[in-house]
Amino acid sequence: MTDFKTRFKEGKTLTGIFIGDFNAPCIPQILKHVGFDFVIIDNEHGWLSYESIANLVLSAKGCGLTSLVRVPAIERECIQHYWDMGANGIVVPQIYTADDVRKVVRLSKFAPMGNKGLVFFKGNMDYNPLDDKVEFMKRSNTEGIILVQVETTASVENIDSILSVEGIDGIFIGPSDLSSDMGIFGQNNNPVFKAALKKVLNATRDKGMVAGSLALNTEQLESRIKEGCNLVAWNSDLGLFGKSVVSAMNTIQSAAGFKK
Repeated sequence: MTDFKTRFKEGKTLTGIFIGDFNAPCIPQILKHVGFDFVIIDNEHGWLSYESIANLVLSAKGCGLTSLVRVPAIERECIQHYWDMGANGIVVPQIYTADDVRKVVRLSKFAPMGNKGLVFFKGNMDYNPLDDKVEFMKRSNTEGIILVQVETTASVENIDSILSVEGIDGIFIGPSDLSSDMGIFGQNNNPVFKAALKKVLNATRDKGMVAGSLALNTEQLESRIKEGCNLVAWNSDLGLFGKSVVSAMNTIQSAAGFKK
C-alpha cells in the first residue's frame, strides 16, 4: 500500500489543487515543496493534451507528489491512457449507479479484478525494463486509487450500493453540481443539501473509505474538514492565479504615487 493510501485510510487530512489549464511541469514540484499532498489533473473541465498530462504525471512522480487525473468519461481509451502514463489514480465524474462504478473498476484493474489492457515499461512501470511484470500487475491492482464523484441526486440515493463495489477507495463530492442537481445551486447551508452530504459522508466513513471534496475559500475548507472530508482540493491553478493577479493589482494601485 502506498504512503498516500495509508495516510488517508488513517484519516489524515490530505490537501491538493486542481490543474486544468497550466501544463508547466514545474507546478507539481512547487506544490510538493510547499507541502501539498496531491494534484488532480482535470480533463473533464480542462483540455490538456495526453502529452501534457503525461509530462505533469511524470513531474509529480519525480518529486513524490501523488497524481490523480479526473477523466472526461467512463471510456476505455482515456482511462487506459491515464493509467499507462503512470498516474497514481483517477477521479471519475458522472456516477449515478453501482453499474457505473463496476465499469470503472473493470477498466482500471488487471485480471482477475478487471480487464485493463496490458502494456509494460511505460510510466505505469516508471519506465523500468527490469521490473517484474507479474509483480507490477499485482501492485497496480492494489495501489491504484479510484475515487468516484458524488454530484447527483441519483448518486446520493445509491451511495450504499456504490460504495459496496470492490476496487474503489472512496468518493469525491462535487458540491456545485450536486446542489445544482438538487435545484438549490450554491446553497451549501440548505438543510436538504446538508442532509444529503451527511448521508454520503456517514456511509463513506462506515466503509472506512476516503471522502474528498473541493474548497474554494477558507469557510468551505473548514466546513468540508468539519463535515468529515479528509481529502480536500484547494481551488485550481486558474483560480489561484486569478486571485493572485487581483491581489497584485490591488497592491500596485494602492502604492504611493501609482499612475496609469
